Amino acid sequence: MNHVFKKFPIIISMLFIVSLINSCCPRNISNDYMLSAIAWKQTSAEARALSYQAFGIARYRFDEIKSEYNGSKPLAVIVDIDETVLDNTPFEAALILGDRSHPANLRQWTDKADAPAIPGALDFLNYVNSQGAEIFYLTNRSEKDKTATMKNLTIQNFPNVSETSVVMKTDQPDKTGRIQTIAEKCSIALIIGDSLGDFGGFYSRNLTIEQRAELVESKKDAFGAEYILLPNPMYGDWEKTIYRYQRNLQNSEKRKLLKSVLNAFSR
Repeated sequence: MNHVFKKFPIIISMLFIVSLINSCCPRNISNDYMLSAIAWKQTSAEARALSYQAFGIARYRFDEIKSEYNGSKPLAVIVDIDETVLDNTPFEAALILGDRSHPANLRQWTDKADAPAIPGALDFLNYVNSQGAEIFYLTNRSEKDKTATMKNLTIQNFPNVSETSVVMKTDQPDKTGRIQTIAEKCSIALIIGDSLGDFGGFYSRNLTIEQRAELVESKKDAFGAEYILLPNPMYGDWEKTIYRYQRNLQNSEKRKLLKSVLNAFSR
């Protein structure tokens, strides 16, 4: 009997370690609800075509704005990073295949600095750089990720990557203040992103689905003119809105909320 009690502390220690591992690397109920979105982003020719289309429109608008501009400030283009110029679908795919949920292994992925360029992004930004305009990479990545982010952009040969041009998240995820700071020194020609929050004035924390739609309607003329939006069906403020900004939801709960907002015809 004594040998059982002698092993008891070892068993407790092992259970504690397993619990600690699970808390650091949470496993949720299947997140296959994201499978189609990630497969579409990685494999569809349509996703690639939409990226080329977005940056094609951006170049057309940049040329128009530049030809009409006679101000004293340098022209500038602001781009978001994730899913705008760098493709993080390998990280998202790893979550699916490993049955993990964000942010498991996010720092490991960021430090790897291996995200490929979004189609069309590099050609467009090289063109902007060749025209003498400033480029700012405005992201909500943490300041801790700046070195790895700059390394990733440099590996992918993006132009004008520097301490000042790569602007990380401050204490506020709302990008409006950072955009205004850039506007003090430059005339912003275009802002390019994959979420409304990338454009400033669109930050949607606690807004409803209807309120976000109304906000877009009020500024609809800016899209394609001042703002260029790329598709991201994987994640973003649109998804947070459906989840009512609740954190740490199980994937089964997310699936239920996603189904609850669908508008289906009655048979």
